[in-house]
Amino acid sequence: MGHYWTYEGVQYSRLGDSETVRNYMGINPSVFYNDGYIQPEQIERVIPARITMNDFLEFTRKLDDVSLERKAAYDLINHLVEEGVNPAAIGITGSMLLKGEVRGFSDFDLVLYGAEAIGKSEKILRSLSAVPNSPLYYRTKEEAKKFYHKYSVLTDLSDEEFADTFPGKVSQGIMIGIPFSIFQVPTAEEVKILSEPKKLNNIQSPEREIFNAILENDSYSKFTYKALYQVKKTENDGKIYNIFCYDRACTEQAQKGETLLIDAEKLDENSYIVYAQAGFIKPLAKKV
Repeated sequence: MGHYWTYEGVQYSRLGDSETVRNYMGINPSVFYNDGYIQPEQIERVIPARITMNDFLEFTRKLDDVSLERKAAYDLINHLVEEGVNPAAIGITGSMLLKGEVRGFSDFDLVLYGAEAIGKSEKILRSLSAVPNSPLYYRTKEEAKKFYHKYSVLTDLSDEEFADTFPGKVSQGIMIGIPFSIFQVPTAEEVKILSEPKKLNNIQSPEREIFNAILENDSYSKFTYKALYQVKKTENDGKIYNIFCYDRACTEQAQKGETLLIDAEKLDENSYIVYAQAGFIKPLAKKV
C-alpha cells in the first residue's frame, strides 16, 4: 500500500505513472486527464475532493441507472448509518468519489475516522456477514492465499500466516459481489497517540527482538497505515510496551487478551516498531 501497488506481477505508481493514467483513459476517458504528468508549479488552485455521506446517499437515490458498484457502496454505508455509525465518521474515496466508477471493473473504497467508529463498524459488519444469505462476504483462507499472491503483498508473513487472519479482517470484504476496502484512519487526537519516540542514541543499529506478548489494548491496532499494539510480554513484570506497526498485513491481527508472536525493532525501553518486510505481528492463540 502507499505510493506503489502491484497487480498480477506488475507494479504501478499512484502518483507519477502516466502509463497507469493512460490505462484508465482507455476505460473511462471522461474522468481522467489525458496529458501525462502535471508539474506542481502549474497548479494554481487545489480544490479538496469532499463529499458528505448524506450527499452521497441522496445523489445515489436520484440516479435512474445505478451501477452495481455504487449500489454496493450505498448499501454498505446505509447499513452502517442505520445501525448507529456517525455519518461524519464515514468517508468515500477512489473512483466512487469522482463519480467515475467503471461497471464490471471498479471496487469501492471507504474511509472510517477514529477508533470509536472503527470498533462500532467492526461489530456491525461481523453481524451482517453472519446472517443467512448475507450480501456481505469475507474471503475464505484459500481465497486469502490467492489475494496474497495476486497483489504481491509486501510482508514478512508467509501466505499461510497471512491467510490465517485475513478472512477475519472486516476492512477487506465483498458486498453484493463487489470487492471493497475500508481505510481506517485516526482522528487528529489519535494521531498524537500514534507518534512513536525517537530511537535511543545508544541503539546504534537496528536491534530486532522476537517475543511473545498479550494484547492489552487493541483500540489503535486497526488503523490501516500505522497501527499501535499495546502489549505485555509474557515473561516480565507486567510492563506495557508499545508496538508501532507500518505493515498493513499486520494490522487487525488480534483482539484484547490474545497472545501474539512479535518480531520488531527496538526503539527504546518501552517501544518497538514493525515495518513491511522487517518484522511481523501474528496471533498464537485465541482468547478462551
